[in-house]
Amino acid sequence: MRTVGVRRVILIHWDDFFRPLSKPLRALPYAADDLDLSIRILDELAAQDGVALQMPTVWRREDPWM
Repeated sequence: MRTVGVRRVILIHWDDFFRPLSKPLRALPYAADDLDLSIRILDELAAQDGVALQMPTVWRREDPWM
């Protein structure tokens, strides 16, 4: 984050791609990614660099340029 000088990071594609969208979203299985640990590390790095970390709300349109 520091290297490229971003002000905000929007997290995308955290959900399980192998689950149909007709079912509730869930994180990838632990074997593929420890989502809690990944988010915690990203949150710490963002705080160190003064960067806003944002996770979009499901089915809500987002404007990354705001």
